[in-house]
Amino acid sequence: PSGTPPPTGDTVETASDFLIDTLTLRSEINKHLAPVFADPDVVKVMHGADMDVRWLQRDFGIYVVNLFDTGRAARTIMAKGESDKLTPGSSAGLAHLLSKYAGVSVDK
Repeated sequence: PSGTPPPTGDTVETASDFLIDTLTLRSEINKHLAPVFADPDVVKVMHGADMDVRWLQRDFGIYVVNLFDTGRAARTIMAKGESDKLTPGSSAGLAHLLSKYAGVSVDK
């Protein structure tokens, strides 16, 4: 049921994963997210955000200001050969980068 805490006992304040029914909340998304995404004082960090930015603009009228795209950064570094770790032919995928540089394994 809606509003029930996750089985671990976490609350909204302490849980780390959320599943949001965007179809149900579609009419509320712009009102709540647009100010945050448009705020130049808030850095938004996304990976491979090209299409996400287009969809946010098209579907919700949300414009993203001050975005750092980790995927684009990795591809730029690889293309310029400016890293001995990110070489042409390496993967710029998020799972690969998290594993290589943060020691985190993700199931994406």
